[in-house]
Amino acid sequence: MQPNMLNFFKMEGALNDYVYIDALDMAGLPDFSTDEIRRISDRHAGIGADGLVIIAPGDAQADARMIMYNADGSASDMCGNALRCIGLYLFRRAGLREMRIASGAGVHTGRMLAELDAHTGYVEISVGAPRFAP
Repeated sequence: MQPNMLNFFKMEGALNDYVYIDALDMAGLPDFSTDEIRRISDRHAGIGADGLVIIAPGDAQADARMIMYNADGSASDMCGNALRCIGLYLFRRAGLREMRIASGAGVHTGRMLAELDAHTGYVEISVGAPRFAP
């Protein structure tokens, strides 16, 4: 990898597409400014996505941790479709048929339901009950 270069990939779940960075084996987590996230997410001048997701190492409670940013650069607690994409990625990368992924909204359990082909599969993720503000 060249200096200032970072590998990424894109995944889509139910039309939510994100740029993903695998930081599971990195010495430190990549740090992006709000402007950098906006430029990456820009559909006309950047890669184009609903936002940026960093797949970070987990802990005793989770296999991985999702750090998520919206296309405007703001931090987000979680997206169920992004969690499903991470679940598929963890299955492909580590063979996990059942996984626990931490997010800003807690720890979510998931499982691989079906593998359709080399790029597609069905992953179920528990995101909990919706909460509505009064």
